[in-house]
This record gives sequence, structure tokens and C-alpha cells, in this order.
Amino acid sequence: MSVAEAANQIADQLGETEASVRKKIQQIIQVCGIEQTQAWLEETLSIEASGGLLVHTGERRRTPGGVFFYLVKGRLPKELRQQLFPYLARKRAKKPAQQPAAQESPIQDTMAELLSVSENSGRLEELRKAEQEMLERLAAIQALPPSERVGLMSVMKGLQKIRAEITTLHS
Repeated sequence: MSVAEAANQIADQLGETEASVRKKIQQIIQVCGIEQTQAWLEETLSIEASGGLLVHTGERRRTPGGVFFYLVKGRLPKELRQQLFPYLARKRAKKPAQQPAAQESPIQDTMAELLSVSENSGRLEELRKAEQEMLERLAAIQALPPSERVGLMSVMKGLQKIRAEITTLHS
């Protein structure tokens, strides 16, 4: 089955008729592979069968296509999400960042004292190397034809975990 055929089949199952949506599904298949995109479709259909998913305000249910894209956006690492949905990055960049004032707690103070700068920098260096290896593996998988992309999600999940730990060490 070709990428275009798979995209049309998935779009049909989601009830999506707009050409732009069908094109986006095709892009997802090209980047993530048919197997992973089919897995997201199956999860979408399962969520729909058990009552669906509400929009973030709770006012209404998402459409099946809305559930599908919600799952895709939520599961992709930042780089792939920005590649497939560049308008989200621009939309978020326009909003002024409002960060709540940090509240110090005795636990945070104690943790900070326990972790020395040298330990953090050593761990950070290890994480950066692991991140680079994961990015190389991701690039190698993405270079394959979509039907041969195996392990893509495992690599993306590993990359997310590494980046979460890097973020934790930076804070």
C-alpha cells in the first residue's frame, strides 16, 4: 500500500474529507511510518468506542480526526512536532510567556545542596551524548522508506526521556 493510499484510508476512517487534512495525514505517514500512524488510528478508534475525548475546555467532544491529531501531537518529540505542525510553534511564540514565580521549598533547597555542580555537569554531558546518539538513530530511521521504519517511536520516547532529564538538571 502506498503512502497516499494509506493516508486516504486513514482519513476515510476518521471521516476527514478536507484535502489539507488528508495531506497532513500523508505527511505524518511519511515522517513516522505507516505502522505507527496505524497504531495512532487504532488508539483513536478505541478512544472513540469508549466515549471519545473532550476538548481542553470540556465543552464538547473532539471529532475522531481531532482525537487522532491530539494523539499524534502529544506523542511526537518536539523536533518532529515542529516539523509536522510548524504553525503551533509560531502560535506559541507569539504569546507572551507568563511564568509563575518560583517558590522555594526546603526539599528543593536540600536537593540543590546534595547535588554538586560537578555531578550535574558530568550527568549533563552523559545526557547530551545520549541525546546526540538518539538523534542520529532517529535520522537513520527517518532516512528509510516509510514502510521500513521500525523502532521510530522507541527512539522518540527515549529522546523525550533524555530531554526531560536534561531540563530537570537545568532547573
